[in-house]
Amino acid sequence: MINPGGPGGSGIDIVRRAGSVLQNILDTFGDPSDVLANDSNARYYDILSFDPRGVGRSSPGVYCFDDASVQAPWMLRVLAEGNIGSSDAAQGRLWSMSHALGATCSAKPDAHDDIKRHVSTASVARDMLELMEKHGQWREAEASKSCRQSTNSGRGSRISNVQGRKVRESLQYKPGQEKLQYWGFSYGTYLGSTFASMFPDRIERMILDGVVNAPNYLQALWSDNLIDTEKVLRSFYHHCASAGPSACALARKDSTAAEIEKRVHDILLGIFHNPLPVNGTIPEVITYSDTKNLIFSGLYTPLRSFPVVAELLAGLERGDETEFAKLLAQSHQFHYSDSPDRSGRIHSTSTVNYAGLAVACGDGDAQGFLTYSLFDKHRLELESMSPHFGAIWSALRLQCAGWQTRPLHRFRGPFTAHTSHPILWIGNTADPVTTLHSAHEMARHFPDSVVLTQDSPGHCSIAAFSLCTVGRVRTYLHFGELPEKGTVCKADQRPFGDGGAHADGVAMGMEGREVWMADEEVRMLASGHAKLAEAVWGEGAGFVRQIVGGRVRI
Repeated sequence: MINPGGPGGSGIDIVRRAGSVLQNILDTFGDPSDVLANDSNARYYDILSFDPRGVGRSSPGVYCFDDASVQAPWMLRVLAEGNIGSSDAAQGRLWSMSHALGATCSAKPDAHDDIKRHVSTASVARDMLELMEKHGQWREAEASKSCRQSTNSGRGSRISNVQGRKVRESLQYKPGQEKLQYWGFSYGTYLGSTFASMFPDRIERMILDGVVNAPNYLQALWSDNLIDTEKVLRSFYHHCASAGPSACALARKDSTAAEIEKRVHDILLGIFHNPLPVNGTIPEVITYSDTKNLIFSGLYTPLRSFPVVAELLAGLERGDETEFAKLLAQSHQFHYSDSPDRSGRIHSTSTVNYAGLAVACGDGDAQGFLTYSLFDKHRLELESMSPHFGAIWSALRLQCAGWQTRPLHRFRGPFTAHTSHPILWIGNTADPVTTLHSAHEMARHFPDSVVLTQDSPGHCSIAAFSLCTVGRVRTYLHFGELPEKGTVCKADQRPFGDGGAHADGVAMGMEGREVWMADEEVRMLASGHAKLAEAVWGEGAGFVRQIVGGRVRI
């Protein structure tokens, strides 16, 4: 079972986009029909996910507007205010807007039966338990069906009656005892740690990748996420300078990281005072907030995004805003659909993910006590941690300051347990929003669990391909064996250049079970890994992107 993050990310969409890719990464290499006869340790996985309550295809959805023609202008008004810190008036206006939205969402005629009261992470964890039971029933029925077909197929059958009986026994449904195998990313780590704390005896395997510090999230603070954000930004300058002008559009011959940083600073300073008009069929203006949001979004996926960010910033520097304007068009235009959803409402295709807001603010402590001056102090604390992006990130707590709907069921901790199998936590050395520090902090409360460190920038381990990390994940899933404490995996790719060529192939470490892979196999695995990362970012980062990223999507 996988969760792409959010909150509010669609599990169904990530399975449709990357489920088969994930199977290729995790399954034993080779055709099962050929491998299983000779390898009793071979492992092949069903990839399962779902849209949590109020999210995506789950019905009813979380809506705060009955009419898309009303919601879209509101969203464009919020967007037009820019980020907190983009003007003297932005923070005050956004403060008032968050309270207006929160009051409107809470003051619905059907508030006593409002779906927003039933979408907490604790409720979703219970749903996962039920899904495990349903999958166990399906698994047993499917195994019996497949074995009957195979043993009755006559000459050429690949499975004997004895083998069929063993298969059915190994896949037998165990009512009330089914255990979870799970890989959660970002917010999915909070969902995972909640499940582990509520149902510690139901863990078969659990990988929590890009770890949220649960107690901090529970207080709706979001105050320890930016410890390494500036470190990721510095890696942008470093890798751009190292790659040179052939790979990085901002680099010049013999450029240093400091010189590139100075030029980016000058670009931001210039556009702060003089937003750039764009001539075209549709009038457009590129603002300071647009540019800051572009850079911040790029920190999540350096391999894919750093070259794009460099190209767009170089365009602004030379007075060519055309490509940047194309990127902004997707969030500055309103697309109306006359097709109703399951509830009969008509919505635009650019609606904000209010399910994510309902989950995040409902999971956290009520923020009714938060005054404007207390919020301003919170913003300043975040800016001291990350001068470039602290004000942007403060918008998360700002949204919850105005949110009034409280969940019926909410898990308040403690986030600690002796799980039936130890948890594997994964953190990057430079993650912009979920720190390696949080991984270690959470692991302390779950005895025998281990933190695997990946030495790379970006959000979650999938931000960069690492054969070492993939090997440790496979070993853990296949055999239940955790990496040694203190294990650090190097990335096989780096921004602005793949850095992962293995001319004669490579052995993928699996804790004493190394698998030799030819160069082409490595490239195929890396390509699949990139598709998985793109799917997770596309589905799991919607909430944060829409709240703090100005909906810029690279």
